[in-house]
Amino acid sequence: MLDLFQLNPWTKQAIIPIDESTVWLKDHFGGFDSDYKNWLLDTFDPGTTILSEYLLPENVKSKYDVLNILFHANLMIHNNHFQKFVLYAANHTLDHKLQLDRTNFLSSFNMNYYLERQQLVAWLHELGWFDDNFCSKYFAIDQDTVDVKSLYLKYIGHDYDCLSKTIARNHFYCKIVQFDNHETPLDQWRLPTGVDHLNNLITLSRKNKKSFVNLVSETHPAHYVPFPTEKFLYPVVHKTLWVAHAQPGYHKFLNDFMGFRMYQCFDYEFDRELDSIDRIGKITQMLKKFSTMTQDEWHSVYKQEKDTIEFNFEHVASGNFIKHLQQFDQASTKYPTLPTPYK
Repeated sequence: MLDLFQLNPWTKQAIIPIDESTVWLKDHFGGFDSDYKNWLLDTFDPGTTILSEYLLPENVKSKYDVLNILFHANLMIHNNHFQKFVLYAANHTLDHKLQLDRTNFLSSFNMNYYLERQQLVAWLHELGWFDDNFCSKYFAIDQDTVDVKSLYLKYIGHDYDCLSKTIARNHFYCKIVQFDNHETPLDQWRLPTGVDHLNNLITLSRKNKKSFVNLVSETHPAHYVPFPTEKFLYPVVHKTLWVAHAQPGYHKFLNDFMGFRMYQCFDYEFDRELDSIDRIGKITQMLKKFSTMTQDEWHSVYKQEKDTIEFNFEHVASGNFIKHLQQFDQASTKYPTLPTPYK
């Protein structure tokens, strides 16, 4: 068995021993690379049982056929707070009449400062889609590592830079954008601890319900195996169209294993793109035609997608998406209760 005392604090928190030959690997435990390998899984002895919040495809599990990797659906459900979204939707059904009239193009909420999230936010700003009233970024952007020039040349193709745009870009990169105080000096700002989903559901509903589309900024989109968290559920229960910058195959996963329907108006070709930066480019390229539509045209799109929007909302309010996911469970019966993770 792996010696926990040799691990750094973050890794130690991800590993919860259950018995001598069984561990629960919490959360995404570092994700999977382009070869579908995970460095932490590489450290376990053959025969170890791994309880995972990943529902791994067979081509990934085959890389670790000496391990017994089991999907524990209830861990995924509990640790992503899915039940809170069920309660919110079920208790606010009458409050969530589908709003057809949208005045803003895009909303996107970005908390932790992953490089891929910095890249996404920088690109939204470059396109003129990052409106401080409807988007947030709880971090400064590292100009030495974030590259919007290559995206600009590839997906727009001309006139990348000018002095005034550089000044505006530098100002945007350095500021914090949050809804209670749009511009907070970096030396006066601290990242919130924890996430209050029930409060966020109310606060963000005012942003999503006025926006044509919510661009979900998912955790670690540069990883190569889908790992849905609760983030996509916000626009679902707000009855807002959405797409996610997430791992390749993410949208297909939500359809196949959680029963959500995708929208006919969107081309999901980007969902097959393996490179996370090119995936940003392909998502925004797909959305570009909607950004130039009139409000009446947005209204028409929502009318066309009404059945899918209402189905997905009811899929959450009824808890059916949880039941759908539990069909693929491999471990909850044998391991119904697990210890509380140590800090």
